[in-house]
Amino acid sequence: MRTETIISMLAFGLGAAAQKVPAAPKVKCSARPFNGPRVDKPDTAEAFLAYEAFTNSALLYGKVESLTGGFAPVPDFVNLHAAAEDRSYITTTEPAKYDPEICAKICNGISGCASFNIYYERVPEIVNPETLTPDPKVCPGLADSPSVTLMRCAFFSAALDASSAINFGSFQGDFQLVFAGSNLYAKEPTPETNPGPDIEWFYGPVPFGNAAIKARGGYLGMEIFPTSKYEPEKCAEKCTRLFRWDQDTGEVKYQCIFFNAYMLLRNGKDASLHCAYYANPFLGIRDATNNGYVDVDGAKYTVRQSHGYYLPPEKWLPDNVYGEEDDRDRKPVDGGKADKVETGKEEKVDKEKKVEEYNADMVGKKNEEAPKKKNQDKVEDKKEKEEKKEEKKEDKKEVKEKNEEVKEDKKEEEKKQEEVKEEVKEDKKAEDKMEEPKEEKMEEKKEESGGKKKETKEERKARKEREREVKKCKKKPEV
Repeated sequence: MRTETIISMLAFGLGAAAQKVPAAPKVKCSARPFNGPRVDKPDTAEAFLAYEAFTNSALLYGKVESLTGGFAPVPDFVNLHAAAEDRSYITTTEPAKYDPEICAKICNGISGCASFNIYYERVPEIVNPETLTPDPKVCPGLADSPSVTLMRCAFFSAALDASSAINFGSFQGDFQLVFAGSNLYAKEPTPETNPGPDIEWFYGPVPFGNAAIKARGGYLGMEIFPTSKYEPEKCAEKCTRLFRWDQDTGEVKYQCIFFNAYMLLRNGKDASLHCAYYANPFLGIRDATNNGYVDVDGAKYTVRQSHGYYLPPEKWLPDNVYGEEDDRDRKPVDGGKADKVETGKEEKVDKEKKVEEYNADMVGKKNEEAPKKKNQDKVEDKKEKEEKKEEKKEDKKEVKEKNEEVKEDKKEEEKKQEEVKEEVKEDKKAEDKMEEPKEEKMEEKKEESGGKKKETKEERKARKEREREVKKCKKKPEV
């Protein structure tokens, strides 16, 4: 029996060993899809970076003043060889052509999208279709592997600036990935383009633009959330549970009835949500004066998407009366003395009256400050444009006058040159006239110095006769 068992066990083991272990699925590399022009003469990273068509497209679209949704090119981020990188990254798409208008429309359709980066990217053509990267065994990334071009738009929830251009490419094996024609577009968050959400229990949002509240009165503290998403609901949740207690009496001394939610960017990127809590309900646009700061290391911090939210007066706790922290209804609780409770009620009514007056132009949906400011900004913009037009006209007029002056000066110069020429001619004529009598006098002097006078015909004839007679006498022989 024991022998049979051993034999059967051996047979089972051999049978199991004979069964084939399923092999790991083989990787099949293939050519990846692409949407940009090939750069293969030569197919190198250097040639890709120097490709003229990429430069021309980036420079052309880097001059546009505005795109759909108010996007505009970011200064110093046009035609770079680097892509934007930030933790506010949302997603990436591959447009049919290099056109930032396409990306702007997509960004407008993405909740919270505030900027996008369009660029050309050099990638390997033969890749693992599942990972879209070279497989080290089947299709490794080599330095001379064939490349293709991808046109991409990367979207971000923060309004990035030029300091976000930190991705200069990478290597997949020995294959070099690089970027070219990289442009960044962003829009300034405004009440119209980036409104804050409505939050239950609170009036608001009251838009403060790109500035945070700067006030000491009633300040209860600050809370920071390391997120690139604008979520003032996080601030609201904390505000409804935030109290300061009188340690001696155990009564509520301060209650959070207002908070300011905003995004703070470091060097134009790495945004974080900031919540500032206050016991003072009468804070508004006039107090939003904090635009940011520069730290000791030179890092620049800027404020974006700033809004204020207020608890309505019926949610306030009267002074010297406390309640449970979890009581969202804020029903006053008797503090033990009727006169103090009554005083609290009177102050509550007084606060309600003040807030109703204040809300007429500062709070929630009754707020009129934003449209007034908007109209005022429009008037100021119009006035500024008119002033610029007048300045241009004055500049043109000044240039025209200067040109006329130059022409007049030129004419005067030409006239002076003509006068000088005439004077030279006159002087020459005068010199010529003076030379003629001089020559005559010189001849006379020459004749006088030689003791000779000019002979007449008769004198010349007589002189020749005398000379002939003298010759004849010389020829006669002596006797």
